[in-house]
Amino acid sequence: MFGLVGLAVLFIVFWTVLSSPQDTAQDTPSEGDGLAELGYKYDIGGGVEEDNVEAVRLYRLAAEKGNAVGQFNLGSMYDNGEGVPKNTIEAAKWYRLAAEQGDTDARERLAAMGF
Repeated sequence: MFGLVGLAVLFIVFWTVLSSPQDTAQDTPSEGDGLAELGYKYDIGGGVEEDNVEAVRLYRLAAEKGNAVGQFNLGSMYDNGEGVPKNTIEAAKWYRLAAEQGDTDARERLAAMGF
């Protein structure tokens, strides 16, 4: 009798482990992470000459890969008119994408903008 109970418990544990989603994407840096980080260096002049146009280009590449930091920072560039013409609608678009991934700063910016 103990053998069947033990086997049932083992099966339940094994099934739970196999059926739970394994989200390794958050554990390993993505290409988008690197692009967003490089964009930030150009944005602030960290180790490279400050270049907002290049920062926007890199943020956009990261953002299009689904990177929340790239999305937020690209929204900020549009919000402030840095490297691109100021565009509230475009800023809100990128903030919203970042907010949908849980970025609280993006949610705050959207609220402050009235979106």
